[in-house]
This record gives sequence, C-alpha cells and structure tokens, in this order.
Amino acid sequence: MSDKSSLRGSEWGKWDLHFHTPSSYDYQNKSVTNLEIVSILKRANIKVVAITDHHFIDVQRIKNLKELAGGDITFLPGIEFCSNSRGKEPIHFIGIFPENSDVEYVWNEINAKAEIAKQKKDGKSDSEIYCNIETTSKIIKGLGGLISVHAGKKSNSLETITNSLPVNMAEKEDIVKHIDIFELGQEGDQDSYIKKVFPKIGDRPMVICSDNHNIKKYKLKQSCWIKADLTFEGLRQILYEPKDRIKIQELKPEDKSNYNIIDRVEYKNPSETDNRVIYFNPNLCSVIGSRASGKSNLLKNIALSIDPDQCRLKNISHTDLFKLKDFKLFWKDGKSNILDPETKEKGVLFIPQGYLGEIVYNKNRQFDDFLSELFENKEEFSQALQSYRNFEDGNILEITSLTRELLAMRENGREKQNKVKKLGKREDIEIDIKKIDTKIKEVNDVEKNITLEEIESYKNLNSNRSKKEKELKLIEGDISSLELLKEEEIITADRISEFDFSKEFMEKIEKKLKESDDAFKKDFIVLEINKLVKNKKKIEKEILEFEGKIKPLKIKIDKHKALAELTKSLQDKKEDLVLINSLKKDISDLRVVYGDKLLDIINKYMFFDTQYKSLSINIGSLKFSAVDITTDFDDDLFKNFIENNINYHNSISFRKDQDKKYVSANKFLSDMGQWAYDKKDFSILLKQIMLGILSGDLLLKSGRDEESVIIELFKNRFKINFLKSIKNKSGNEFEDMSDGEKALALLEFIFKFDNYNYPVLIDQPEDDLDSRAISKHIVDFIKEEKGKRQVIIVSHNANMVVCGDSEEVIVSEKKGGKTPIFEYSSGAIEDKKISREIIEILEGGKIALAKRRDKLGLSNNQKP
Repeated sequence: MSDKSSLRGSEWGKWDLHFHTPSSYDYQNKSVTNLEIVSILKRANIKVVAITDHHFIDVQRIKNLKELAGGDITFLPGIEFCSNSRGKEPIHFIGIFPENSDVEYVWNEINAKAEIAKQKKDGKSDSEIYCNIETTSKIIKGLGGLISVHAGKKSNSLETITNSLPVNMAEKEDIVKHIDIFELGQEGDQDSYIKKVFPKIGDRPMVICSDNHNIKKYKLKQSCWIKADLTFEGLRQILYEPKDRIKIQELKPEDKSNYNIIDRVEYKNPSETDNRVIYFNPNLCSVIGSRASGKSNLLKNIALSIDPDQCRLKNISHTDLFKLKDFKLFWKDGKSNILDPETKEKGVLFIPQGYLGEIVYNKNRQFDDFLSELFENKEEFSQALQSYRNFEDGNILEITSLTRELLAMRENGREKQNKVKKLGKREDIEIDIKKIDTKIKEVNDVEKNITLEEIESYKNLNSNRSKKEKELKLIEGDISSLELLKEEEIITADRISEFDFSKEFMEKIEKKLKESDDAFKKDFIVLEINKLVKNKKKIEKEILEFEGKIKPLKIKIDKHKALAELTKSLQDKKEDLVLINSLKKDISDLRVVYGDKLLDIINKYMFFDTQYKSLSINIGSLKFSAVDITTDFDDDLFKNFIENNINYHNSISFRKDQDKKYVSANKFLSDMGQWAYDKKDFSILLKQIMLGILSGDLLLKSGRDEESVIIELFKNRFKINFLKSIKNKSGNEFEDMSDGEKALALLEFIFKFDNYNYPVLIDQPEDDLDSRAISKHIVDFIKEEKGKRQVIIVSHNANMVVCGDSEEVIVSEKKGGKTPIFEYSSGAIEDKKISREIIEILEGGKIALAKRRDKLGLSNNQKP
C-alpha cells in the first residue's frame, strides 16, 4: 500500500477477500507466477487481496507478492478451511489476518492447533482435510484474525445446513456466533439476509469475492467496494458499519466529479524551502488539533484561494489568517489555485467559525434576505418564483382591467339613476296614470260620438268663417280710411298712399283719381262708404251663420281633443313607467355584476397570497427541519397607502357607520396604529374601503384620482416570510426554536439549497450547536452530505469526527514562536496513530466515547 493512499484515509477501493494462488492444491494453472498475479490484479484495479489457499499459508509467496506489488496492493494473509459440519456438503470458511502479522507464526499455530499437520501425517490428501469450525474459529480469533463463511447460493455455503430440524437451526446459530463476514455467491443473495437473517442476529458485512483459481481467467462476479484504510484495521471497520462501508456494485460508490474535488494543497513554512503536501479524501475530511494549531488557518487559506469574493462577504480577508508560504491548491482534474484576490473559475461553500451563530444571534441582520437568497439558489424554487412573478404581472393587469370596468359600470349606473330622477318617482307616475284614467272615463261618459263628416264640416266652416272675418277686417279698414279721406280738402295720388286701404280698394281709388278730383270727392267717397257698409253687414250676417253652425260641432270637437290629449298623456306616462322599470332593472343588474366584479377583484387580490402558499420546493428529505411556505402581509405599506391617499379624517359620512355599512373600515381607520392583518377580516375591509371610494363617502386627498388610488389599493403587499417557512419537526417556527435548533436548521438549509456540488468547508460548527444536536442530528446529516460532495470540517467534537465516520482525519500541529511551523499529518480513523490523536485531542461525553470505542475497535476495559 502506498503512503499517498494512506494519507487520504478511507477511500473506496475494490477488495477481493477470497483469492487462491498456485499454492492451493486445486489451482488450475500451476505455472502462474507471482508477477503475473500482481500485474493482473493491478490491471483489475484491486486494492486489497486476501490470499486464501486451501489449508495452507504460503509464507514466502505472500512475502514475495508484497514486494512485487510495491505498495500498490495490500496483501492480507489468509487461509480457507473445509469444515466437518453437517449438511449436503461441507461448509467452507476463511481466516484473514493483518498485513503486518508474523505470518509464519500464524501458519504454524493454525497448522498445529487446527490439526492440519496431524491429518496430513495420518495420510489424508489435501481434499480430505477438514477442521472443526468452532474450534478453528477460536484459533483464528486468538491470532487476531477475522472469519468469513460461504453463504447464500455459493457452493459449500452455510445454507447447506437446512432449517428442517431444530438441531440444524441450533447448529447454524452456533456457527454464526463466530462469523464476522458473509461471503455471498451472487449479488441477489443480499436481500434474503437483510430481510430474514439480520433482523435476528444483527447486521453483518456481506461481500462477493472472486474465489479465483486461475489468475489468467480472473473475473469478478460483481465488484466488492470497501471504504476503509487499505489495511486489515481498515477491514475491521466494516464490522461496525457494514451498510456504510461495503457496496456490491459495478460502479465506484459516491464517485464525484474530479472537477469539484480538492486533491491536495502544497505550502511551505516561512523557514522552509521544501514543499509540504496535504492530501484530501473526496468525502469527509476532519481537521483536528489543539487550540491555535493551524486548523482554521488551513481552511481559510483553502477558501481564499478558491473564492475570495465569498470570503470578503463573510468578513474573512488575508489579514485574518497566517498565509502559508507558496500556498497552492490542486483540484483532482489537474487545475490549481493560488492565494490572490482574483475571482476564480471554481467554487466552494465556506461556513466560517461562528457564522451560523452570527446569523442566529445578530438581530440586526436581515434574516429574511439571507434566507431569500438561499431559497432562490435552489433552481426549482427560483423557477417557481419566476412563475409566480409572471402570475403576479398577469393578475395585476386583470385587477386593473376589472377596476376600469367597475368605474365604467358605476358611471353607466349613475347616468341611469339620473334618468330615473328626471322621470320622477314610480309611485307618483302610477298615481298620475290612475288620475288620467279617471278623466278619460269622465270624458267618455259625456262625449257623444262625432263623425268624420262632422269633423270635415267643422274644418270647412271654421275655414270659411276665417275668410269672412278677414274680409270684414279689410272692409272695416277701407271704411275707416274713406272717412278720414272725406275730410281732406285736396286729394292727390301721393296723399292716398298715406292711408291704410286694402290693395283692391287702393287700385280702385287710384283709377278713380285719374278721372276727376271733384267727382271723386263729391260722389265716389260717399258712394263707396255706403257700399262698404252694406257689404259689411252682409259679411257679419254670414259670420253669425257660420258661428251658429260651428258652435254645436265645436263642443263635440273640444271633447274629442281632450280625450286625445289625455290618451297621449296616459301613453307617455306608461312609457315613462316602462322606462323607469327598465332602468331600475338595468341598475339592479348592474349592481349584481358590479358586486361580482368587486368580489372578483378582491378574490384575485387574495390569489397573491394563495399562489405564494402553493409554491413548493423539492429539497429532498430533511433530518430536523421542514419547509412550509408561509406568507406575511406588509401592514405598514398598507397603512402608508391609506395615509398618503385617503382623507379619512374628513370623510364624515363614511365614519357614521350608517346601517353598520362601514363598521370594520371605520374601526380600521380610527385606530390604524393597532391594526394587524387578518385574512378573514381583510376581504371585508378591502370591500368597504373600495365602496367608500367609489361612492364618494371616503374622500381622496388632493390630486388623487379614483382609478389610480383603487389600483394602488390592490397592489400586492404579500411576501414570503422565509423565517416562518422554516419549521422544526415539531412544527415550531424558526423564531420559536432554540438557538441550537436555529443553527442546525440553517446549516441543513445551506447544504440543501446550495445547488452546486462544490466542496464544503465548515469551521467548528459545534460552536453554534449543542452536543446533543451534534450527536442526534448533525452526524447523520454530515454522513449523508459527504456522499454527494467533498466536506472538509474543523472540529473539536468527537461525535462530529468519529461518529460522522470521517474518511480522513488531518491532525494539525504548530511548532515554534515568531516563525511558526505548521505540520499536518493525516490518515483514517482506524490508523492507530490517528486514533490516539483523536483520543487525546477531541472533546466528548460518555455516548461519544462509547461510540468511539466501537469505532476504534477497543475492548470495553480499554479507556479511550
């Protein structure tokens, strides 16, 4: 095994724990060399191999294989036994021993105590040798080894002992007590053991091995991946964590992109010329050490070399660390970073020491802004928010359109109301109709029928009388003018024009004047006066005759006109009544539609809230938190809107609470300082304020117009309260959690909402978390996250480092004074040197110590 590999701690590698060499009696090709074995195993990328020849440990071959591998493959000495247990066929089991064992001693002990030598001495062939499984298991354990057994559908399996008899089942139970590892025949055998066997005996490691008997035909049924230091001590770790440490699958487990994996860092101490190197495991690396030994300093150097901008935002600068000389960070894809202020291509999530506490404890910090940014880092939620923004824009347009329709309907309603007012009250018109009906009846009772001939005669008589009256008027004028003319001494044509004669008589006088003035004066005037007087009497008589005929007809005609006028008036009144009813129906219908639109506007406004709450975010399972999108209404913005737009102090009619119409609104307006949003009451309040504005009962401030004020009234004042949206498993909101719970929730959300698979650097999170939270929650959380991304953590807490199953532990040490020397050693937890450092350095309680004891493989009487 190479030093480089061990410095990265526990890494996933292919292990083959059942492998034969030509030293096995049944090996298929005895000409195979050790070099061929090593070469083919290297090509197959096998990291650890247990040499398990039948009833024999070839000490020299194992030594030679180790030398040829040059540290690239760990060879564990082992041996395969055939047992004498009952069954269809003998059970095969294997003993595996540490790579640094005294192999010769181990073999001699087994050869003698398992009576292999004795059986050979008695003349038994290799295929006839068998060993008692219980006795041999005790020998193996006494020599510090582990035991695996054929299981499942593999040949010579434990399952050859059937469950048909109680004695058989008892024998199997006795055997299982000694077994550490189950070697399966195929991948599908796992399910049966997981469902039926392990619930009774507890979880055990399950592996698949090649059981190869000819290296030239080397083939794995399925890859067996083990995450451990490439040592026997690493193998022992699978006993404590069989589920987490072993994977039977083709692809490498937890395989991450080389792009996002920090491979190593190189640096020099100030007094040194040679580079020092720290290698990093792609999963969880825990940096431990005494106070001021360079743990946080290492993390800050890494963070600043990757993302100086993020460090500045988190108040970490070059002045906050001791710069490691010529510090250079290498990614697994070959790219590198150095300490400079320029923005880099790759990213990192850095959680400095005390960062979680600063967010939790500093009340001046904008929690909501921090969480909002965190939530929006989640692509699905960001897309959902964008969909909400699109909905919001559309909803605002719909509310604006409905508001304008509402205002137009109100104006239409007002016009109809004014028409109704002009037409009068319906009750008054109905009274008028009754009165007209009565008059019509009265007229009909008096009036006799009038014929068309009578109407025509009435018209002719009236016409003739009018003509005679006109003639009479002309005659009277001529008589009067002649009487005046008679008094004139001299009558001339010029003088005649000054008198008011009719045209006909004027022509007659003018003709007469041409004959003789004297004759005219003496005879003509007197004669004409007499003629005119006579004619006048005649016409007056005719007029009287006409009037005598007209009078009876006129009585009939007048009655007929009154009836017609009454009939027309009745028709007009009835038409007015129909129009009033139609207008009132229109107004009533408008009120219904008006109310519906008003309700529609309010409902659409409340959609701002419900649509927010319908947002969902898929962040996977949370260990100790939950997300339930919760919204708040901005009370202050709403009250500011009222103050800026509504002149409610002078809106007297609005404040009278007539018919209880504006009770809620008046209560709100009279005591806005104490008002707080309540969903149920708010819809009523919105309706009343809007009705107050539309009716004019609620006055607007100078320069404000109804449309813009109403549209602003329905401005979206809902927002997500990210703090309230975070709850613990008991349903308590963030503000009601303990400080430790808050920090725990934030840490989980920082991980879950960070969409990138960049490495995570966490500096001493236990400063913000209580030990119970670490033991109960954070360990499992870190174990889950490290499978997805590289995590490098600085910690003094044993639970965090040991129970979090750190694949690599980096121990920091500071030497010297003014020119300090920083040293970093690393390895897996199972490394004895590292385990001693863990015991000496880390803080922990009884539970952590007990778990640590199991993890480190210490006996109960050993004190860690």
